[in-house]
Amino acid sequence: MNLILKLAFRNLVRQRRRNILLGIAISFGMMILVIANSFSHGISDTLINRVIVIMTGHIDVALVEAGNVRAPFMREKARFEEIIRKNVTGVKQIIENVGLLCRVIGNGKSDNCWLAGIGEGDLKGFSDQFRALEGDIALLFDTKIVNPCVLSKSKADFLNVKTNDILRIRMQNIHGQQQTGVLTVAAIVESANMFTDFAFFLSLKNVKMLRGLRPWETGSLQVILEEPHTAIEQADRLHGLLKPGLAYIPGALFLSANRAGETEKKTPCLAVGFLRDRLSKERIAKEISIPEGQIAASLSEKGVMISDRLRQELNAAPGDTITLTYKNRYEAGNTTRDFTITGVFTAEPGVLPENGILLSDHLFYKTYYSHLPEIDPSQERAIEKEISGSILSALTQEWALLKRSRDFNEMKKKFKDFICEKNRVAALDIRTMHETASNIIKLERVLNLITFIAVIILFFIILIGVVNTLRMTIKERTREIGTVRAIGMRRSDVRNLIITETFLLSFLSTIAGTIMAFAVMEALEMWEIHASSFMNILLVEHRLYFLPNALGILLNMGLILLITAITAYFPSRRAARRSVAGALGHFE
Repeated sequence: MNLILKLAFRNLVRQRRRNILLGIAISFGMMILVIANSFSHGISDTLINRVIVIMTGHIDVALVEAGNVRAPFMREKARFEEIIRKNVTGVKQIIENVGLLCRVIGNGKSDNCWLAGIGEGDLKGFSDQFRALEGDIALLFDTKIVNPCVLSKSKADFLNVKTNDILRIRMQNIHGQQQTGVLTVAAIVESANMFTDFAFFLSLKNVKMLRGLRPWETGSLQVILEEPHTAIEQADRLHGLLKPGLAYIPGALFLSANRAGETEKKTPCLAVGFLRDRLSKERIAKEISIPEGQIAASLSEKGVMISDRLRQELNAAPGDTITLTYKNRYEAGNTTRDFTITGVFTAEPGVLPENGILLSDHLFYKTYYSHLPEIDPSQERAIEKEISGSILSALTQEWALLKRSRDFNEMKKKFKDFICEKNRVAALDIRTMHETASNIIKLERVLNLITFIAVIILFFIILIGVVNTLRMTIKERTREIGTVRAIGMRRSDVRNLIITETFLLSFLSTIAGTIMAFAVMEALEMWEIHASSFMNILLVEHRLYFLPNALGILLNMGLILLITAITAYFPSRRAARRSVAGALGHFE
């Protein structure tokens, strides 16, 4: 084998011109493959890890109240963050998506924009991604400036503003109220792509304040994964763990003194809501007993039913006004709400608590969501035991868990159907970039497919030339093969010698092609491209972006070596099988 290797090296050096030309062709093919694959990986990285991360994240956990799909609203940020971190593997970052659409007025011009929040811990990464042309990005967190913001150069030019200028904005907060505010231009940056052109960046704290969010609240939680391709699998598992529990309010109830000489008397109670769809009403009427004349009013939108035990303790009757008070979960103090009794119910033990009060879903969620009640985790299991499983499906839950959807259209239809049902409960949706950014994912696949097809066509054109050149080279060496056979070389050695020569030539050529590819990519990345079209999203800092992949390069190298070895095998075997006399007498 050592002799074969030495002879192969000697032949490569001896037949220099022919091997250089063949090596150039193989190197060019390898260079094309490396550049194309690097560009394809760059497209995927740009769209998935730069554009989609800014827009939707890899996984998005969103709660939607009152059918406001465009403005998700999560009241228990810390609780959901803890669930995500415990059950989702490879979490790189959890981002609070608190952005909102607003109208901004500059100097003589106005436009729509998206207010995006930046956390203090994200400042370094944000500064690395955006180059400041004017001002200082660090001023985003300067409390002495009124709502400092960072915007792109193109947006600043359109609004005719510079650093320290004042912008006026008009927007809608989470309560549906229209309000105005002012922003101060802290820095103007060079935009990374068309999506960041549209955004105004503020500190996360200021965006939450403008939107009306409290510290424990957020919009939605966007999960950034170490391995984005696992997003669907991770979202499916998270979906299975986020089953809603019973929504209830533990508090105290009293009847306000409305008769001379009477004083209010508080008694502990457990307030639960009942659903008002047809099946739920039928189940409620079947499981508990309500006087005939009180059924219609009690199961209406303003229905308020108290247990017979509460009626006796409070000395209350239908038509009386009762006050529910409970301790807030996140805020100091208590919440109090007045209700008018519409009916009294009785139930068998184990169906509903003896101190229970049933509110219509309309009244219950209006109270429950305004200020979440403090819950004692040690009592949750005991409360569940006091409620029958047969009536549980007719009672209010913390949220309605929506089914997983496959793409954007299915997600849109899912929300449309939920809104049409006029549910009062908040809808919890676990979605991935494959639904929220399905069009961008499709664009990425199409661009990669186009690149792949173009490269394969070009590669096979080059390959055909290489194959023909190899066949001609081996044919030209027929007399040489006859000579070495005449001095005692075996047929298998002749065949192995030619294959080894071809393999060594291909190996050295692919290495040279890889080096050439990196040099070409380095040169192309130095070329600035200023595009204002949609294709600008494929650029990073106005330059082409290549992302070489070591495994991909090795696979391409292996493919070329395999093809050239197979190509050399058959003509070399045919040449080695020729008789010595026939090979020596061959004339080309």
